[in-house]
Amino acid sequence: MNERNQYLLDASFVVALIDAADVHHQKSLQVLEKIEAAEGEIFLSDVLINEVLSVLAKRCESRGRTGGFASLAHSVTEWMYRCPILSLYELVPKNYLRLVSMMVHSKGLLNFHDCLIVLFLKELPQVHLVTFDSDFETQKGIRVFS
Repeated sequence: MNERNQYLLDASFVVALIDAADVHHQKSLQVLEKIEAAEGEIFLSDVLINEVLSVLAKRCESRGRTGGFASLAHSVTEWMYRCPILSLYELVPKNYLRLVSMMVHSKGLLNFHDCLIVLFLKELPQVHLVTFDSDFETQKGIRVFS
């Protein structure tokens, strides 16, 4: 029996998917099409929801289109109900010092959320991370889907 490929979506990918003005928007649509054609199983995380909403709100503000945020937030909500959401924040209490150490070791290239994602993916090496963030490519022990 073949196991389905599993994909954890990163904020950079979901932002590109939702924001048609994003430089990676077309590429994100193509990647999503490949994942869906392969009948891949897609997951989101609580970390992702936090980051995506924050980035989209900030983009709307910087473009002077704060009214456009409601539509983008609605798209995020649709994704939330489309895919299972994994709780990565619950890993923080046991792994806080390790996460901070990872940030220090990366010299700040990885933020706290990124380190949380890396920690999670190292425990589940069969899961691909779908991202446009090149900082993840430097992390050993995780699979970045491109």
